[in-house]
Amino acid sequence: MPSRLIVKPAINFLSTDPDAHLLVPVGGIIRSLTNNENSPDPSPSLAVVAAARDEFRVVAGNAAGGGKLLTLLKNARRAELVGLVRQLASYVAGTCAGDLTKLPLLLELTLSLPFKVLVCKKAV
Repeated sequence: MPSRLIVKPAINFLSTDPDAHLLVPVGGIIRSLTNNENSPDPSPSLAVVAAARDEFRVVAGNAAGGGKLLTLLKNARRAELVGLVRQLASYVAGTCAGDLTKLPLLLELTLSLPFKVLVCKKAV
């Protein structure tokens, strides 16, 4: 029996990157999943993720001048966006389910670094 694989996106950048560096990789993830035949129905929808990204961009710009309320709002919008991207990562992992014929979907995502793919052997 061939060994099974666990394939999952590495999304560490969501926790470690500063606000200004969050928007580009999230945009790359959205582009990679848009009209991708291997991901016909991403969950959450890409429209929801794009709207959250755009809203975060606006509030992050507003908070750049400082202020506790604006910073609190920015942090809340970042947490919302991060949660949605984590859900997309779970969707990608579930879509692949160790099936390497679906790996091209994941390889496309690696082009929008730092969204990377980890492939591990699964114990049989």
